[in-house]
Amino acid sequence: NPGFYSQGLLMSAEDFGGEIYTDGDGTCYLHMDGISYREGDFLTEKLGVRYAVAEDNVRKARSVDIYKKMAQRLGKKANTPIFKWFYKREWGKRLLFMIYGNKKADGGIAWPSYICSKTDVERIQNMPYILKDKNLYVASEKVDGSSMTVTAERKLFGRIEILVCSRNVVFATGKEQCYYDTNIYLEAYEKYGLKDKITRILKDYNLPNVALQMEVYGAGVQKRDYSTNEHKIALFHIVSNKQKMPMDKVVEIAEKYDIPHVPIVCDEYVFPNTIEEVQAFVEGAPSKIDGKPREGIVFYDKATGQTYTKFVSPEYLTKYH
Repeated sequence: NPGFYSQGLLMSAEDFGGEIYTDGDGTCYLHMDGISYREGDFLTEKLGVRYAVAEDNVRKARSVDIYKKMAQRLGKKANTPIFKWFYKREWGKRLLFMIYGNKKADGGIAWPSYICSKTDVERIQNMPYILKDKNLYVASEKVDGSSMTVTAERKLFGRIEILVCSRNVVFATGKEQCYYDTNIYLEAYEKYGLKDKITRILKDYNLPNVALQMEVYGAGVQKRDYSTNEHKIALFHIVSNKQKMPMDKVVEIAEKYDIPHVPIVCDEYVFPNTIEEVQAFVEGAPSKIDGKPREGIVFYDKATGQTYTKFVSPEYLTKYH
């Protein structure tokens, strides 16, 4: 309908040459091409659903899993029970890579997923049940840029290993391919002195490992340049052993170590009863960065920071994406 923004496409089973039926227990099935699929089955591959923005597909493409490449190269050895036992465990895969990994053959260092998860936030439109949660949330401005992660981890003999990553690539040598004309991630790492700052955070808070997750934004990163000709960062997560710190703590540490963080819109936000009211709040003020339209808001539960969701402005998407 004119004037409405689509979050998806609703189609009938008949559109795919299938039919819906229900068994005696009330379970719903889709029968298509001689196969019955149960309610809840994922049909993305079967239906050939693909993300259609070619530029984003290149920018967000998954990097090659070096552990899988290692296993494929080892052949029969990778099928032994002892290998499989280790391979099922994150620490076991890292140990196997230390023994069998060939960096030249397998593609370098794995993304440090054992320290933190890759940044991804579900839209509130897909989880409207969260509006029933009337606890306090911290509302931070969502910055339209490219995800960057810097990790620091204690190693043997007091050594500290630091990794600089995009969403999928670890820039271990500085020669790895980058989507952008210049490596905006290594540039930001140097520009903001993140080697020294993440090392101090690791030591000052006596952590086994720590990850700083931020957005790199500005000229040439997205269509929205935030009125700057340079590249800047906005920190939004601090993680250790896959446990996120509450947003209030993130802001405290960021300001203590002079690391720019995402703008805080409201420190004690309570969800209203409707999505429309959330949208009015999101679009009710401009960006705190440059006074122009803001992309959206990310909401973090104030107590722990573990529950979070985002609302991206449809008006913003229409204008910039």
